[in-house]
Amino acid sequence: LISKTFLSLILQKRKNLKLVVSSATMDAEFLRDFFNTRDRTQRDKPSTSTIMSMQGRTHPIEVFYTQEPVPDYVKATVDTVIRIHENQPFGDILAFLTSQEEILTALETLRTYADHNNDTNNHRSHFPSGIKAANMLAVPMYGSLPHYKQVKVFQRTDSNVRKVVIATNVAETSVTIPGVVYVIDCGFHKLPYFDPAVGVESLTVTTISRHNAVQRAGRAGRTARGYCYRLYTEAEYEKLPPSVPPEMCRSDLSGVLLQLKALGIDNLLR
Repeated sequence: LISKTFLSLILQKRKNLKLVVSSATMDAEFLRDFFNTRDRTQRDKPSTSTIMSMQGRTHPIEVFYTQEPVPDYVKATVDTVIRIHENQPFGDILAFLTSQEEILTALETLRTYADHNNDTNNHRSHFPSGIKAANMLAVPMYGSLPHYKQVKVFQRTDSNVRKVVIATNVAETSVTIPGVVYVIDCGFHKLPYFDPAVGVESLTVTTISRHNAVQRAGRAGRTARGYCYRLYTEAEYEKLPPSVPPEMCRSDLSGVLLQLKALGIDNLLR
């Protein structure tokens, strides 16, 4: 939001500039109105911004909720991954957790399971459920992960290997992971919040919004029918806020104000 404000100010000063915003997930109507530099009193003049859309191909996504709240969403995520692996048709899994620490904890359990499972698969063709037996490859994805490790998330696996990606919200909108059929949504994420009382910004685990939940579910169903397992009840989903607070409402604005002053903007209240 802070960056969009600067762009809007620039567009008002430089009428010859054109701004193109491309996104498959943003609120197009909001952005159109935000960047419209026409004065509100100039109703007779045409709008300076418009929406151009392209029809995309989508596949249906089936959403599942828990019957009761889960006491430990990290453990519930691991259990759901294993249950899908042993009982559902082939397809990669994307599971959302809140932090690197939680991801590494889940990966340790899944890799222990995978080592045992992959050895056992050498002597069987199907799981007890009747689903064709497959090996498992569990990989992490978070912001500070080195690039050479992030690449593994996008690499194709052998036909008998199901890839499981455990990720933070970095995988919510910024990337598309090929092959994902199943999504597991823990219902939480970690966001930076500034506390003006102590002058410190910290990462805080909070519930996601309904918009986040829709974005996460949308990671499945890109190439075929998808399935989303939400580790919270449908009643809890209905109580989620429509969207998260804008970054400007939870950030330290002192740096932004200094930057505005450096740009020669003296009346900061306008």
